[in-house]
Order: sequence, then structure tokens, then C-alpha cells
Amino acid sequence: AGDRGAGGGRKRLFDLWTFGMLKQSRWDFALKRLRPWINRRAKKGVLTDFKGALSGWFRSRDLPAIAEKTFHERWDELSRGD
Repeated sequence: AGDRGAGGGRKRLFDLWTFGMLKQSRWDFALKRLRPWINRRAKKGVLTDFKGALSGWFRSRDLPAIAEKTFHERWDELSRGD
């Protein structure tokens, strides 16, 4: 019973994740806006904990911070000659 609140938050998180992953343009939009917010939480370039729906997942995992530019962003720049 105590997990219900966390489970509801987790479901909303994964519903949003799914919505964003269905189209490249949605993913790009979200990543550009969330990257600075997420990376501010990184310590020495690594995300070691997170509050909310992802807190349980981060108990046993670390992730590198999100790169300053995605592969597609870099590829586009190289293709244009920037």
C-alpha cells in the first residue's frame, strides 16, 4: 500500500518517456530542455542519485551526465561545416 504513490509517479514518468520516444522531434525537444537541469545534478560528470520516481533505480546504478551535444546535433554541424 505504501508503494502506491511512488508507483503512480513512476507510471506517469514512463508514460511521458514513451510519448517522448515515439518521435525524434519530441525527444530532441525534451533533451534540449532537460539536459542542463539533469547535468546540474551530476557530480564529477556522473549522476549517482535522483529524487522521485527514479530514486529506486539509482540506488544501484550510476549514469554519466548527458553529453553537451547529441550525436545527431554533432552530425548536423559536421555536415554543414560548422
